[in-house]
Parts: sequence; C-alpha cells; structure tokens
Amino acid sequence: MSIPIPTAYTNTLRALPDRAHILHLYRGFLRAGSKFSNYNFRDYVKRRARDQFRMHKNETDPHKIMERVKKAEKELLVWQRQGYLNSLYRVDPLVIESEEKNIRKDKNKILLRGQN
Repeated sequence: MSIPIPTAYTNTLRALPDRAHILHLYRGFLRAGSKFSNYNFRDYVKRRARDQFRMHKNETDPHKIMERVKKAEKELLVWQRQGYLNSLYRVDPLVIESEEKNIRKDKNKILLRGQN
C-alpha cells in the first residue's frame, strides 16, 4: 500500500533545478564578478559565490533548495547590473593586480620553454 504524496510536494519536486542549472548560476556569478573593474569587488563576488555554493551544496530539503535558487537568481541579476555599471568607470589597477599579471607572464614563459 502506497502513501499518497500531497500535490504541492510533488510539484516542488518536479520544479527542482538540476545540476546544470546550479552550475549555470555559479558560472554566472563568476562571470558577473569578472565584469568589475575594481579588484576588491571582483574578488568579493567570486569569493562570496564560492563560499555560498559550497555552504549549501548538501541541502536536501526541496523547499530550501528552491528558496536558495530563487534568491541566487535575484542576487545574480543585481551583481550583473552592478558589474555593468562599474565597468563604465575605469580605475587604475592596484599594485596587486600588476604583480599577479607579472607572475602569470613569468609562469607562461617558463611553461613555453618546457621548464617546470
């Protein structure tokens, strides 16, 4: 004998986002973060996205999952809008940004030469 499942619960299960949708949201946050011209904002958006997605990766309650996804979609729109506005106003790169570029260039030169 099977126990009937309330229709509200089954509708929630059907509407649960799949893994591809969650990864799309995550990549959206990373892309939105890269639009910022300011290093601090860029790093903050990426770090926050990584931390939030890791914190809730083991969530099993369908209602909480849907709530988190809807919240993430709204937040992503805000970050995308802010990233666009921020990219309109260029600022001089910070010292740390120029050092990171130099380190990457040096690593690429070494890899091209075949050295480890």
